[in-house]
Amino acid sequence: MIASAHSIKQNKLFEALLIGLTTFCIYTCMYAIRKPFTALIFDEKLFGYGIKSWMVISQLLGYTCSKFFGISFFGNLKRKNRSSTISILLFISVIPLLLMPLTPLKLWPLWFFLNGFPLGLIWGLVFSFVEGRRLTEFIGAILACTFIFSSGMVKSLAIYLQEIHFMTKWIPFFIAVAFYIPSIIFSFLLEKLPEPSIEEKLENAPRLPLNQFERKTFIKKYKIFIISTILTYCILTLIRDSRDNFSAELMKSLNIYHSSSLSQLETALTVFMLLCIPFISRIRNHKKAILITLFTTIIGGFICAITPYLFKHQYIDGYMLLLLSGTGVYLGYILINISIMDRLVALNGSACNSGFLVYMADSFGYLMTLTISGTALFTQKGDVPWLYLFEQLLKLGGIIIIVGAIISIVQIKKYKQEPII
Repeated sequence: MIASAHSIKQNKLFEALLIGLTTFCIYTCMYAIRKPFTALIFDEKLFGYGIKSWMVISQLLGYTCSKFFGISFFGNLKRKNRSSTISILLFISVIPLLLMPLTPLKLWPLWFFLNGFPLGLIWGLVFSFVEGRRLTEFIGAILACTFIFSSGMVKSLAIYLQEIHFMTKWIPFFIAVAFYIPSIIFSFLLEKLPEPSIEEKLENAPRLPLNQFERKTFIKKYKIFIISTILTYCILTLIRDSRDNFSAELMKSLNIYHSSSLSQLETALTVFMLLCIPFISRIRNHKKAILITLFTTIIGGFICAITPYLFKHQYIDGYMLLLLSGTGVYLGYILINISIMDRLVALNGSACNSGFLVYMADSFGYLMTLTISGTALFTQKGDVPWLYLFEQLLKLGGIIIIVGAIISIVQIKKYKQEPII
């Protein structure tokens, strides 16, 4: 009996590794279509502003619109044809990258909007294969490392191609095509992997579509908790995207702009996250798991808030500024994505899915990023003071993250585990 239980545990771990690695590979391919241009330096201007600012904001606008669309899309998500939908959306998002170098500069913002919209739906489709499992946080930790490692890897590749004088405007399309082909294979493999077992469904609640009334009922029940958690997530998204989309400009300001620096930075951060986050999977009590992730988010907020002070007084250098800020942000950002919303569904006990909750958080998070980033970029005359803005964002954002997480802790303590139905 003991041997049998041990064997089942090993099989589940192996299954989780397969799902984690497969989803990691698919999302890496998505990042290869979305992120390489953010690491490139573009000298062209459009209407007096740098073309890269237009590209970032346009893609972000498409991504944000996609997140709002995803609230209802994933609330009603059926389990069939998800892998083929992933492949189709990725293919659609590659086409604008081909059109970009073939058309006038004034059309580039349109192409990046059309690139961003389909990509915004990929996370929910991929995570639908992950949620509701006994090892969701373990699988999610592997998947979420694409936020760090894969994003850094494809940007390092873009910087390298620019360093060897590959035509800059063709780099995003070249990298996207190279990664799209394997994405088809990984999407097919993902569909063949096993669904959550009966025991996992009993433990974590079955993941089924919800109608509009059911979504409203769920939100009303956990309203204050959801609002405070989304506020926290909005600030995490803002800091994370500022660090990610303008990594090239930040590294130039810090005099560390080269491909090896970026890859080393994100590899170190990835290893740290992989060592920390999977331990949440070992916690079977959903309320306790949510509380621990929120306390971890508070620690991340404190790291964000203190990092600019350490940098200003020369306790750390530019490399550590980016490393510590990334650590603080991703401690909360990843856990809300892969754990808190999924655990909230399990705590509620009824058939549901976490996709629409994640997309609620994402939609408001990216809307805030779009609004503040757009205002900062298009009200600046001359060069944008990237480093100064990032430091101020860390200080204020870190405090808001701590306050938001504390409110969420107070709220979640009011709820008890509902029986699975």
